[in-house]
Amino acid sequence: MKYQSYAEYKDSGVQWIGMIPKQWDVKKAKHLFRLETGGTPSTSDDENFDENGIPWVKPDNLNEFIPVTYTQRHVSKSGIIGIPIIPRGSILVCGIGTVGKFGIAGADLITNQQINAFIPDTEFIDQKFAKYLIASSNEQLAVTANKVVVAISNKTSMQNIVLCVPLKNEQQQIANFLDHETAKIDTLIEKQQQLIKLLKEKRQAVISHAVTKGLNSNAPMRDSGVAWLGKVPEHWEIVPLKYLCKFSGGGTPSKENLSYWTGGDIPWVSPKDMKSFWVSDTQDKLTEKAVKESSTNWLYVKYSG
Repeated sequence: MKYQSYAEYKDSGVQWIGMIPKQWDVKKAKHLFRLETGGTPSTSDDENFDENGIPWVKPDNLNEFIPVTYTQRHVSKSGIIGIPIIPRGSILVCGIGTVGKFGIAGADLITNQQINAFIPDTEFIDQKFAKYLIASSNEQLAVTANKVVVAISNKTSMQNIVLCVPLKNEQQQIANFLDHETAKIDTLIEKQQQLIKLLKEKRQAVISHAVTKGLNSNAPMRDSGVAWLGKVPEHWEIVPLKYLCKFSGGGTPSKENLSYWTGGDIPWVSPKDMKSFWVSDTQDKLTEKAVKESSTNWLYVKYSG
């Protein structure tokens, strides 16, 4: 897409922003937003949680431009004491682990201490534009993180990030344009996802047919005696899986013991790593201490072919 140039540009003075239209400005986030950090009610007191209470947002609930309206846990009135309520439309940014991951508050809610909420000052920032402004800066927010042990970017670091600020009426125009354009892109993504789903189903059907019926469509068939298999080629054997491979159970070292999860290089496989046929790396790594002191097991793979 080709965008129309402005009449004049100037150097923003910020390396990652570069040149900006002459009438635009740059300001620190703290001059455009009120930043609030969430908290965690005492989990030992059941009265702090109530299914009819206020949604309690954790990083797992953040999904970019999809507003957060539902969470797994809700906090009661007694549980929110000392934790700020974040108004609808605020931008929620993860400050620990996946720093820069963001979402939008789709209702009045509270967040846990891993999330910093950017509450726009509507005198300077259009509320619809605010979400795009933070979205365009999430990589820079991630850069602010201290990665000595685990990536952490606190409230002070985030509120000092420099942002690009168009005039208020232009913010509204940009937000309306982006609403329209991103909606078209989202529609294309949905169509592609539907196509991918159909192709995955077709792939699975091809695999299932080949390994249960064979490649010779003229081969004599017989009843396998197994309901889901149905008929199989007459000369094939039906053998329980336990006679064809070895089984090994896994285990999860305590997440509360940081010495198990910090600085290790041993791949620890969990469902989130199973997105491709071959698992060659993992998001989480264990230390040797974790393997020795927990129920997790080594998996040795012998592969030929």
